[in-house]
Amino acid sequence: MATNPFDGMARDYEAWHSTPKGSAAAALEREVLGSLLPPGGGGAPLLEVGCGTAFWFPFWRKSGYRPFGLDPSMPMLEKAREKGETGLVRARGEAPPFRPRSFRVVAFLTVLEFLPRPGEVLRRASALLAPGGILLAGVLDARSSLARNRKASGRPPWKEAAFFTPEDLESLLSPFGRPRIAPSRPLPPPFAPAGPGEGEPFFLAAAVAPPVPGSQNL
Repeated sequence: MATNPFDGMARDYEAWHSTPKGSAAAALEREVLGSLLPPGGGGAPLLEVGCGTAFWFPFWRKSGYRPFGLDPSMPMLEKAREKGETGLVRARGEAPPFRPRSFRVVAFLTVLEFLPRPGEVLRRASALLAPGGILLAGVLDARSSLARNRKASGRPPWKEAAFFTPEDLESLLSPFGRPRIAPSRPLPPPFAPAGPGEGEPFFLAAAVAPPVPGSQNL
């Protein structure tokens, strides 16, 4: 497997979330993602594609799900295992090594922006869903100053990222059903950008439930 651009970021991957701004952002991301997760997971399996260091696993468990993770970066997965996480597989979203209909939720958090063929990866992910399952996505809003500044930095991996507007995200997910798209609340002072960007959502969450084969979902 070719070298992953995220390999060199594994050691400090979670450092930003430890800062006051990063912690505030993560709290708002959890809030909006939680609003789209089916309640009462009951220990149902959830797959996070591009799980990295498994930063989100505690949130999945707290939401009632049993998390599994897929990532192509071995250094990222090693960091996750150092924290005691299990259920981790080194693989790419284009070829997930799981049986069809294995998961109640397949999640992508700040991952779709870096995939050359996100629609193909979503198609494969949809085949992994149990009947009634959902695809859950979280992305940086392309209109936000946070996304624009990261893109403008020219640093990998951000310089390769293709950020999404709500319209982009709806178009990407519509082949799999009727997506629900929810923006995060804005970052609070003193983390919110001043000027034109003040009060803007920085993160978009979306959920879509692909039709069950043989059913008539209206």
